[in-house]
Amino acid sequence: MAEFFRHFATVIQKAIAAGVAEGSKQVSQPAMSQPLQKRRKLGKRLELEKNRNQITEKRKRNPTHTSGW
Repeated sequence: MAEFFRHFATVIQKAIAAGVAEGSKQVSQPAMSQPLQKRRKLGKRLELEKNRNQITEKRKRNPTHTSGW
C-alpha cells in the first residue's frame, strides 16, 4: 500500500512540474481560451432553452387564456 502512495506522489510531483513548465510557456494566452468561451455560451443557451421549456410546460398545465367555447 505504501508503495502505491509513493508512486502516486511521484506522479503528482511530475504532473505539477510539467504544469509549471507549461504555465511559463503560456503567459501570452488570453484570459479565457476560445473553446471555454464557446462552452460557456453553449451552456448559457441550453440553460435559457431549459427555462423556456419549463415555462411552456407550466402554460400547458395552467393556461392563462382559455378559449370562449
